[in-house]
Amino acid sequence: MKIWNSAVGRRTQAFTALFIAALALSACSGNTGGTGVETPGADAGDRPAWCGEEADDIVVGVTDGFGGNTARQIFNAVVQEELNLCPAVTDVIYSNGQGDPQKTIAGIDSLVAQGVDIILGVADFGEAELPAVQAATDAGVTVVFYAADPGGDPGEDYFASVKFDLEDMGRQQAQWLAEQIGGEGDVLFVGGFENNNFTNGIFEGFQAELAANYPDVTILEDGYLAANWDPAMIQQMTAAMLAKYPQIDGIANDFGGGTLSAARAFEAAGRPFVPVTATSTDNLFNCSVPDIQAANPDFQAQALEGNWRQPQYGVRVAVAEVTGGDPGPFEGEKLVQFYDTSAGDVPPCDPELPDGAYMDTDLTKEQLLEYLQ
Repeated sequence: MKIWNSAVGRRTQAFTALFIAALALSACSGNTGGTGVETPGADAGDRPAWCGEEADDIVVGVTDGFGGNTARQIFNAVVQEELNLCPAVTDVIYSNGQGDPQKTIAGIDSLVAQGVDIILGVADFGEAELPAVQAATDAGVTVVFYAADPGGDPGEDYFASVKFDLEDMGRQQAQWLAEQIGGEGDVLFVGGFENNNFTNGIFEGFQAELAANYPDVTILEDGYLAANWDPAMIQQMTAAMLAKYPQIDGIANDFGGGTLSAARAFEAAGRPFVPVTATSTDNLFNCSVPDIQAANPDFQAQALEGNWRQPQYGVRVAVAEVTGGDPGPFEGEKLVQFYDTSAGDVPPCDPELPDGAYMDTDLTKEQLLEYLQ
């Protein structure tokens, strides 16, 4: 992971159910201002190093441009569990833009108006969010993004951006996929919202690796499919590509929670499923891999995981800045390979967990059941 802000280098469960209720209320009502929920935090004597003692009664806002998939549920769960460790944090306000840039921007403005001290989140709509973010910073809010930021200048337009090496992930995906298809063929890259900085960074690495070392592998559509990290849209767009192209040899995806949707599109088209490399794979897909392999002998899957460390460290960076704490070092700048079925790995599967559970996080089984119920 990377953090862009030189200042950080210098300074380096009662609530759970309520938080889930707040998410559901926001999603159902279209509320962009969010819902405030009180959190008691940990006992003062249990303060982690990143939760300093220079400030208390901290209100945290979470901006979410799209809260409708399992990856974002996991991110929010990680954020809340981390915030629960700091007794200085007393309130969290969640804002869900529901896939709408203007609602997302209005939500950021609303968080500022409600007096939050910190704003955390993913900039799903990139530079479109920057003016609102700059205004929040000018108002004295400590703004930290993770996974995707709005561009601009971290450390000036907002406090920090925490993200792993996106281009390295793209290169890893390109290498694995190219080797699976024998160094030649036609592949799809399925991403999130158009021009979001998360997918953009991964896709740049993917393109660069293929151009440098696998010139006989062609990316169909000359770019990534902007499927909005939405399983239903992934299935629809994959079906459209299958109707358009008689040959698709592999898929790279930056939201593994939608991989099973792509498999369903192949099945509906009567075509064998192809090798897939992804991140943010979920329990449902992992448990489905043996059946997919049985029906598709050439199918293999790679999972690169560790995304959840970005929101975890984002919390630490933001709270440390406000409270005078020490966020400590990163734990891994690059995503690591969680499994590779072509090497004989069996994806971890737990039938007792919800479909959307991510098997690589620090969240306990009980927490996953609570947040994803």
